[in-house]
Amino acid sequence: MGAELATRHLVELGHRRLAFVSGSVNSVNRRERLRGFRAALESAGLDPADAVVWPGADTTEFGDKDAAELGRNAARELLSGPRPPSAFVAINDMYAIGICRGAKDAGRTAGKDVSVVGFDDILLADLFEPPLTTVRQPLPEMAAETFQQLRARIDSAPVAGRSLLIRPRLVVRESTAPAAVPAPASA
Repeated sequence: MGAELATRHLVELGHRRLAFVSGSVNSVNRRERLRGFRAALESAGLDPADAVVWPGADTTEFGDKDAAELGRNAARELLSGPRPPSAFVAINDMYAIGICRGAKDAGRTAGKDVSVVGFDDILLADLFEPPLTTVRQPLPEMAAETFQQLRARIDSAPVAGRSLLIRPRLVVRESTAPAAVPAPASA
């Protein structure tokens, strides 16, 4: 759901060539975000096959600095290609911060030349320059619900688990902007 929010936001800004930067998609969380990215493209009438999925390193075991470096590498690689994306959806905010840095390395500015959306709304998201557009997950509500379900299982006989949807929220800041309009062809 959160990746759909992020992708829809970018499509509404006029971006048509998007990249999903995640590192490995071996976890349920990452697969679901990729699924949401593709679903939003399809619902907007865009071909998900035209989007870029940058898998990066084949690991989910790394720290924030590594995630930022992977994002930076992704941006440098993708922005130097023949059909660079105009917008990025990152698996988390550290990847997104790295993408912003990689865009700068490639001579582009996040929030002006390319748009970047992260995930998690970490403290640095608002402090980074440009402030990062991100998907905020309602972690306190998620933790409270998890605790309540655990407490119910401890206090009574085991019952079948239930699913609960707690909606994330898109926090729009300065790392996203309308897609640049291509210059008209000369006659």
